[in-house]
Amino acid sequence: QMAQYDFLTKLPNRALMYDRLRQIHATASRYDKRYAVIFVDLDNFKPINDQLGHDAGDALLCQVADRLKSNLRVMDTPARYGGDEFIVLVPEINDMHEVRIIAEKLSSALRQPYLIKHQTVSVTPSIGIALYPEHAQDPDDLIRVADAAMYNVKSSGRDGLAFYAASASTQLPN
Repeated sequence: QMAQYDFLTKLPNRALMYDRLRQIHATASRYDKRYAVIFVDLDNFKPINDQLGHDAGDALLCQVADRLKSNLRVMDTPARYGGDEFIVLVPEINDMHEVRIIAEKLSSALRQPYLIKHQTVSVTPSIGIALYPEHAQDPDDLIRVADAAMYNVKSSGRDGLAFYAASASTQLPN
């Protein structure tokens, strides 16, 4: 359990997420299926940690994890990628519209106020989405381009979602 799940949120950790991503990718490439990677970063998480303490930040991360789990299909995998970043693996999708609906549902759920230490706090999500095979052929590249899409949302004012769009101005994170 400890080796595959995040101790705080109880979501799959990065190692288990990569294992599931490789399985989803193998199935998708073998049977000509599509899947998506949704990269979620919480906007303005640091001030909550700084003002209310790390225990409040931890409580917020746990509530975010619960909202992710309760707003996804059974076959989807939410995972804690690190810090206040989460990845959602969405296998067997038909089109961009289907993934957009899932991402918008997550965004709406994560935007709702949280009760932390008897205080109401709010965060917003910046969400980047990448599709296989349209945006990348390799699972690691798919995460990188979903991350790049998320950073484009952040640089455009935060609190939104975007599909990856290759362009000369898009810089992939290392």
